[in-house]
Amino acid sequence: RRYRVVIESPDGDVDPANDLDTLLVEVKPPLEFSILYLSNQPRPLYPFIKRSLSKEEQFDFQAIIRLGEDAFHSLGEGLDLKYPAEQDFWMSYDAVLADTDALDELNATVAASLKSFVQKKGGGLLLFGPLDEAREILGGLVPVKAAERVVLKQDVSLRTLEEPLFGPEDDVDEMKPFLPGRLPGYLVTQKNPASRGVVVVRASGESILAVQAYGAGKVAYWGSPHDWRRSLRDEDGNREFERFWQALAQWLGTGGEERMKVAEESNVLVKGAEATLQVEALGSDFEPAVDALVVAEISGPGGFSEKVQLYPRGAVAGQYAGNFRPEESGAYEVSYQLSFPDGEKLEQSGFVRVGESGLESKDTTFAERDLQMLAKITGGEYLHISDFDHAWEPKFAENLPTLKKRKNLADAWPIFIALFLAAGIEWVMRRQVGLR
Repeated sequence: RRYRVVIESPDGDVDPANDLDTLLVEVKPPLEFSILYLSNQPRPLYPFIKRSLSKEEQFDFQAIIRLGEDAFHSLGEGLDLKYPAEQDFWMSYDAVLADTDALDELNATVAASLKSFVQKKGGGLLLFGPLDEAREILGGLVPVKAAERVVLKQDVSLRTLEEPLFGPEDDVDEMKPFLPGRLPGYLVTQKNPASRGVVVVRASGESILAVQAYGAGKVAYWGSPHDWRRSLRDEDGNREFERFWQALAQWLGTGGEERMKVAEESNVLVKGAEATLQVEALGSDFEPAVDALVVAEISGPGGFSEKVQLYPRGAVAGQYAGNFRPEESGAYEVSYQLSFPDGEKLEQSGFVRVGESGLESKDTTFAERDLQMLAKITGGEYLHISDFDHAWEPKFAENLPTLKKRKNLADAWPIFIALFLAAGIEWVMRRQVGLR
């Protein structure tokens, strides 16, 4: 976002270009994440994740759960009591927590569009459950190639690694996650080359949580669908469970791609020369938009107003550019309007700074006020040219400022040491000669 500062021009100012300054800064939005939980049956893990994420304002937690053949449970505004049917459904979320058993019940196009959601939009996807059908539907998007279903006799201690979910201040070594005994879980036996284990079995090192970057987004596989047992263990376990899932959801949801990027000009443009406006546009599928209509409305000093249509540039798909010619120096506000064939519209605005050009535009007027201020600061006296005549003589101060420095002999101890050494050496030499 571009911020600007405008000052009121003093009397006699002939250069309006220096009345305004701009600064381009990166403004990060508040941490707000839209999370969707998707499953084909009620699972005991769901209410615990719901409680952990819903209690924090930064998470907008929504859910679609199939309860029966034609019965669904939905949590969140605007969600229908059925599986999504549009392939761009995922694009409104930052992260999706998906039960792998639900993938084959989705429309094939909708399920496959999860890859575009991660790769192009930059969304996050967490999968949990058996991998066979998930691997067939999503292919390499799944960060692990194989996972073994196990039912252990007793709880198995796990270890959480610090990166990339946590930082040094989180003290992950104090966490005590575990894979519950007598309940099914999944041990990752083969990962993708680019994936890494984040939660591993403490004794053997086998992965329970594997993560991977995919395109602009992130994917993860979670092999402990009964992690809710940790929340019931004790108060520390409950806090640890909430901290873990909040960190995981935040990591998955961080990122994303803007659909409208305006090229900000950091340099001051020149009055009378053509100024270039440039926009990069992405469609609802986060592919470069080649069929959009981009219009820029420009307003500036002296009642300047112009509407410019930006046309596609052949070299880069989804990039639109246009020109306008500013006639006066100052600040020009540019409002971009992006329209798609389906009626969707995006808007964004910015400012362009235009300055004078050439030596003739420099302010060469007599800066009397600046000289008066300089004389006052330095303790001098300002005299106008009209105060001088042929008999004028400069007036000097009665007491010229002087600088005194005093060097104490006590500070010159190296000299005394040198004299002492010289005298000592001479005494030794004389004594040696006398003894002979």
